[in-house]
Amino acid sequence: MASTESKSGSSENFHTPEPSGSDQPGARWGPQHAGARELAELYSPGKRCQEWISVLLCFTLMAFNFCYLVTYFHLGHTWYILLAIVAGILTADFASGLVHWGADTWGSVDLPIVGKAFIRPFREHHIDPTAITRHDFIETNGDNCMLTIIPLANMAANFLMLSPAEIYRDYPWYCYVFALAIFVTLTNQIHKWSHTYFGLPRWVTFLQDCHIILPRKHHRVHHVSPHETYFCITTGWLNYPLEKLGFWRNLEDLIQSLTGEKPRSDDLRWAQKSNSLVFLGVLCLLGSVFGGYNMSMAAMSPCPLLQDTPLGDAIIVLSWVFFTGLLSYVKVMVGVILRDRSHSALVWCGAAVQAGSLLGSVIMFPLVNIYHFFQSGDACNTICPL
Repeated sequence: MASTESKSGSSENFHTPEPSGSDQPGARWGPQHAGARELAELYSPGKRCQEWISVLLCFTLMAFNFCYLVTYFHLGHTWYILLAIVAGILTADFASGLVHWGADTWGSVDLPIVGKAFIRPFREHHIDPTAITRHDFIETNGDNCMLTIIPLANMAANFLMLSPAEIYRDYPWYCYVFALAIFVTLTNQIHKWSHTYFGLPRWVTFLQDCHIILPRKHHRVHHVSPHETYFCITTGWLNYPLEKLGFWRNLEDLIQSLTGEKPRSDDLRWAQKSNSLVFLGVLCLLGSVFGGYNMSMAAMSPCPLLQDTPLGDAIIVLSWVFFTGLLSYVKVMVGVILRDRSHSALVWCGAAVQAGSLLGSVIMFPLVNIYHFFQSGDACNTICPL
């Protein structure tokens, strides 16, 4: 469960099999990832308006119902209330896993209405896990608030229309619904805290350490690609037993056998929209290969491979095109990635490029002009030995 836009909070990226450390995986994941950018741009003013309305209605109804619950409280209900709260928490945890699993595993951002509004945040979250820490309260909790409006409204209507005797009889049920609504509403906030590593209130870290809410270390397990386990994100209490039962895996197998749809295919599609450092490294290597070919043909002059043949002419031209194009693209994309990280990183990138040019000049000048390590060939000799 995630969303897109603003504010503060710091976190880690999760992509390695080890559940520890704070590796920076470059553009494989993060806000500079091509897919993450495209998904973030889909966050619309209409979506923002829906979140504001949902938050206002949810917390108004929550305050109204809480006042009535306090009014009708009776000591005789104490044990029922405790059981209802625990049941509400467990139900919220399972519901968070079900929704999280469904949105992670099935559907597409291209689906009408629900795609951009509700599936998009899940796709963004896997390729930019830090995005949720930059969302404000409204964006973080708006969708979850919307889910609780109907049960909270029904509960408020019952308090207004039912007699005190009927309310007393159903009081444990109302406590269960209220606890469920609270934890469903706070699920994404708890999820956000599980990605935030600096500046959390001490009471939040205490609840995480006691595993009353989703701990940070526990949630890292889900962020190991391909994100196929530990879906419950309210408290995480049900993750271990559901994993041992193979609940999600068996459910996926059943749906795939009935529909033919492959789990997480859309999630993988967005993850592959990458301008990652690994991808740029491959392009840099390819460009270097073409550059090596160009250098070797120059060294073999005046008798390069496939001399005076159409194929040789085409190869050398294409080699120069790919050499120039690939390394120019890599240079531009490195600048884009560093610009997104910070202005100073981009400045240092420019300084490194200029320093590299200076170093090359300092090395080559004496080799060419003083020691004459490289010498021009005979321009008049175009005869190649047999």
